[in-house]
Amino acid sequence: MSRRPDLVDSRSIRSDFEAIGNDFKSVIHQYKKDRQTI
Repeated sequence: MSRRPDLVDSRSIRSDFEAIGNDFKSVIHQYKKDRQTI
């Protein structure tokens, strides 16, 4: 773990990107649902 800090950093950065991507997908999904109801 302490030998490869770059590996840990890249993994945490990737999980951050995944969280942002999931938020973005849910926002787009909600937006499409709102557009359909109008």
